[in-house]
Amino acid sequence: MCFRLKRFWGVFLQDQMTKFRAFLFVVLLFIPLSAFSKEKSASVEEEESVSSINSLDLHTLFTSLMNQGWGIGYSWEQQIFTHFAFKLYIAHSSFNTGEEGIYCSTVSGNFFVEVYPLSTQMKRLYISIGGYQDWLNYYKQDSLDVPGDGAAFSAGMQVGYKISLPLSFVIDVFVGYKYSYYFTCNLYGSTTDYIKQGIQYGVYLRHIITRI
Repeated sequence: MCFRLKRFWGVFLQDQMTKFRAFLFVVLLFIPLSAFSKEKSASVEEEESVSSINSLDLHTLFTSLMNQGWGIGYSWEQQIFTHFAFKLYIAHSSFNTGEEGIYCSTVSGNFFVEVYPLSTQMKRLYISIGGYQDWLNYYKQDSLDVPGDGAAFSAGMQVGYKISLPLSFVIDVFVGYKYSYYFTCNLYGSTTDYIKQGIQYGVYLRHIITRI
């Protein structure tokens, strides 16, 4: 009994330390990024204002491909007035959950209000707050046994930093928190990562289609 208890606490603490190290790594990324923003030759006042940005979210594609599926996301950011904007995001993906031959098809729709204190072009540091809507449908190939479907509605906030790359690519590093207030999903395998709650952190790769 004592041995099992020690083993449980060992695994638990190791898991918590792994999550903490990953979270700390993302937070520490903001230190060099902050210094990078100060090296910009053009000041906020000298920037030409941008009112609208349309972009593809390649993160959804990559994560789906890693799970034997496919997917794509699209976002539209519209400036409300200087330093303030809103963002609409829609995405679809289908992937293998990795559990009992169950596949998942998803549709997501998010809405955020954003503040860009360092830029009038919706670049660099941002703070956002908004909501997530996720719909999931499970199915099995070559089987009439349908596991079912579900939905999750959540609220959350993020702090992030956008780094502009050549060829209209953008790296978006972020950290935040997500709370689900309506949840009817059964989670199978990798869908646990898809409908992740609590602390959020990661890196997105986006490709800008138009900037007006």
